[in-house]
Amino acid sequence: MTKESDVHIEAKLAEITALTRLNSRQRERIRSLLGNPGGQEFELFKDFIGLTPAQARLLIAEEYFRRFKPDRIDPVLFNLEMVLESLPSSRSWLGLDSNIKTFLKTREKHFSWLAASQARAVSGQISMDFPEKLNERLTQGIDFWDKMRYLLEALPQQREFKDKHATNLQQPKRGWSFETCDLCWRTLPVNPELRKKTGRLCFEHDLPATDPVYRRHKRLKAQVDSAYREVLQRLKPQYPPSLSNEAIAGRLQIELTSPESVLPNLVKHLQAVGHDGRPESLLLAFHGPFPKGLKAVYQEAMGTFFQDALKYPYVFTLDELTLAEVWLQALKTDRRRKQPA
Repeated sequence: MTKESDVHIEAKLAEITALTRLNSRQRERIRSLLGNPGGQEFELFKDFIGLTPAQARLLIAEEYFRRFKPDRIDPVLFNLEMVLESLPSSRSWLGLDSNIKTFLKTREKHFSWLAASQARAVSGQISMDFPEKLNERLTQGIDFWDKMRYLLEALPQQREFKDKHATNLQQPKRGWSFETCDLCWRTLPVNPELRKKTGRLCFEHDLPATDPVYRRHKRLKAQVDSAYREVLQRLKPQYPPSLSNEAIAGRLQIELTSPESVLPNLVKHLQAVGHDGRPESLLLAFHGPFPKGLKAVYQEAMGTFFQDALKYPYVFTLDELTLAEVWLQALKTDRRRKQPA
């Protein structure tokens, strides 16, 4: 990478930092975005900051119509209402990405049919403003949706920018927020109605600041942040945007259970915890193991999280997998103190 490109990337990062704070992992995701095709949509990426998945969905659809005017090709199948109907709203970013992928599969067949019809048609028999560029325009439209998936992957998601607050196990009226522990990779349920300016800590690390386990993880956090990018770069090529849902499931199975995995420390950890290879069992091992005596409301909240995660081919996000591997590597190589993860 040249000095000029470094300066360019840092300038872009500064633009995002002016909109919201970024931690080191979020900065690396945005750096990666600027080096792939999604980086061409940086201005639109800035518009996503602070939006909910439902709002981002509408913005993407409206931008698609503004640029490509697909209703000129087929006003019945390509009006905004029909596109939004084919692209269901989602409460999660992972759900929105999955819905875009499904939308593309159904629409690609129609794109192909239109292109073939145009090729067979005699000039002037199809009423369009740009018949000679139809194939190019259709390809550009598909590329646009692919780029949107890159943007969603790099987006500093809303839940990561809430004020820090400790887990509160009082049942929330409007549902749980699920966040990543500050001192490991596990997900924890948070009541968004009861915010406190304290750390987000899972059941394993909700400890006094003087506790040896707490102090060890706090000390290793900087090492984890610095190693994050290297592991993500090993993992990311395994999951190109073109991967089918079935291929995703198979790849995740290898990643979490096989000696061929690029996440060897995570594989060993999950083996030690115990699982039967099914997604439900792997989720429990990854975010647990939950100790005896853990409050029922915590277990019920995590059950809700698991049910939602199992709806999508990406049962685990690449961020979660990377973070787990980096933490486990740091704990493995740390010789100053032997404490459980």
